[in-house]
Amino acid sequence: MGLLLLGAALQSFALTIGRPNGNAWIGKPLDLVVPLELDRSERGDSLCLEADVQQGDIRVDDKRVTLSLDPGPSPDAPRVHLRTTRAIEEPVVTVKLTAGCVTKSTRQYVLLADLPEAPPVMASPPRLAAPG
Repeated sequence: MGLLLLGAALQSFALTIGRPNGNAWIGKPLDLVVPLELDRSERGDSLCLEADVQQGDIRVDDKRVTLSLDPGPSPDAPRVHLRTTRAIEEPVVTVKLTAGCVTKSTRQYVLLADLPEAPPVMASPPRLAAPG
């Protein structure tokens, strides 16, 4: 039985979805890059990419989410670029990314959105007393 399972594991193919790179900022659209690792059965042009983005409990309309496949460090390691046209309004953003047509891989990310850093406040220059 163990040899049968080992043989099945060696024959299996996998598409791996990595950790996202990017930040979630309240008041700005989401912009993430997610690395993929392809196996022999998948090709970059036939990945059937899908994404479901939620802000809090509200789903972002698919028309406001764009996915593109960017080249990576090797042909077997492209990157998915996920962008939204809607600014983040909630502190919790959930992204569910699915890749693969025949064998689907799905990964879900929960992002905590931060407020963007405010520019440093410059002190006004001291006023000179009028000669008097």
